[in-house]
Amino acid sequence: MGFELVTLRVPLVDGPLDDSVWAEVDETSLPIETRRRLAANGIRAGIFGARLPTKLDELLKPVESQAAEDGSTAIQVSDFENEQPVRRRVIQTRSGRKMKFICMGERTRVPELSLLMRSDDGSVRGRTYAHVMGLLLARAFPQGDGRVRLDIVPEVEHGEQQRRFVPGDGMMRVEFGPAHDQFDELEIEAELSPGQTLLLTSLPGREGTLGHHFFAEHSDRAMQKLFLVRLVTTNYDDRFSTAAPAAELD
Repeated sequence: MGFELVTLRVPLVDGPLDDSVWAEVDETSLPIETRRRLAANGIRAGIFGARLPTKLDELLKPVESQAAEDGSTAIQVSDFENEQPVRRRVIQTRSGRKMKFICMGERTRVPELSLLMRSDDGSVRGRTYAHVMGLLLARAFPQGDGRVRLDIVPEVEHGEQQRRFVPGDGMMRVEFGPAHDQFDELEIEAELSPGQTLLLTSLPGREGTLGHHFFAEHSDRAMQKLFLVRLVTTNYDDRFSTAAPAAELD
């Protein structure tokens, strides 16, 4: 499978994602429960087709392309913090293979991060993390009709290197690294046809939320981050096959 990943950083004062943009993005392609949880935590998401929304097309014209081949490592990393305003790359991956998209703290970890999480019942819990990197974990799974299901879960990596016991394959294994907090309640499951794009960004007025920290910057100049992932190719389609599909790679 091939994905085109585009990351875009624009000044918030320009207001790029106004109603004219969202009118061309299908937010209802995600379940309403998912959209409510995302919105409560500062994230807005939707899917659009091969034609870019007009204003996004204008912003993406000066794109420079960069390809990232699928090598021997099981994790592919794409950083869109402190990059040029627009960056595009192509990622080749296999079914179920983990991809990491780093949103914050890759070059220099955030010394301290206070994060607010809002639950379905409206309650708010907070936690302060130290030495933080924020990222999106993604896996792609081909579907029988030619589409691909893209699963994305936000995660916060924090603290110093330490020994951790991780379950897997019926046994515990030892890993060395920072602690991880994964926010499964904000998981996005998007089904994409070739040419379709998933758009993720922040919602205004949600200071302190995960979306605010992952998709907005408020240092010298307020910036909004847009994360777009487009399905380019998929080599699996069983609509005309009578044989049982091959097992997905783990």
